[in-house]
Amino acid sequence: LSRFESTQSYTNLSKREQEIVIEIGNGYSSEQIADKLNLSYYTIESHKKNIFLKLNVKTTAELIKKAMFLGIIR
Repeated sequence: LSRFESTQSYTNLSKREQEIVIEIGNGYSSEQIADKLNLSYYTIESHKKNIFLKLNVKTTAELIKKAMFLGIIR
């Protein structure tokens, strides 16, 4: 990954998407995140799909690894 590419993919995430990535990193399920953020389960799933596309990952493990690399989660 080039520095530009990683910064670009990080800034492509909306504030809400970043918030959801953090909650995923904290180990919460889509149902738990939906309850916590007062959103529907389907809204969370839709955000997750967009996050996976934007960060070019296929699994939750990949998502967490990339989010740590990008500094979204520690």
